[in-house]
This record gives sequence, structure tokens and C-alpha cells, in this order.
Amino acid sequence: AKDVLKRAVAVGPKDDAARRELAWALAAAGDTPAAVALLAGAAKTEQNLAALAGLHAAAKDFSAAAKDLRALVAAHPDAAAYKLQLAGVLVGAGGFSAAFALYDQLRAK
Repeated sequence: AKDVLKRAVAVGPKDDAARRELAWALAAAGDTPAAVALLAGAAKTEQNLAALAGLHAAAKDFSAAAKDLRALVAAHPDAAAYKLQLAGVLVGAGGFSAAFALYDQLRAK
């Protein structure tokens, strides 16, 4: 299966949705660094940033995941899901006070 995925990466999907699906397949096959690299070069759309944040978090790169999620929260301040994800990533990174502040914001709404 990994050979097939490597060939798919070599072809270089042009469509963002296909690129995201391939990135998740790579991550599921245990090659999260290749998945991150595939999406890192993609357009910074909402869907791509959300997927990239998920991949960074899966790789336990909480700093990169937080950066992606902060960009999403800035672009979509009313999207509670991104704030909740950011709070979870901050907990993973040890940023408990910042995470609790986000939880409090969410609870207040």
C-alpha cells in the first residue's frame, strides 16, 4: 500500500480535496511527515489549514497545530470548533492557562 501512496504523491494531485484525502491516507499508513509535507505546499484554504492542523496534532507537533488553528480562529472568529480544537492542542503543548481561557470563552457563549 505504501508503494501505491508514494506513486500517488509523485503524481502530485492538483485538486485540494484529493490532496487532503491522500494526506490522510499517508498518515493512516504511518507516514505523517509525508502527509504534512504534501499539505504544507497546498493553498492555505480553510479546509487545508484544518487538515494540516489535524495532521500536526497527530504528529504531536502542537506548536505547528496551534499556529494553523490560530490562523483559522483569526479568519473565523465565530467558529467554536476551531477554538475547541485550539484549546485541545494547547493542553497537549502544556499551555493550560491559555486553553482554560478559550474554554471559558466558549462556555460564556
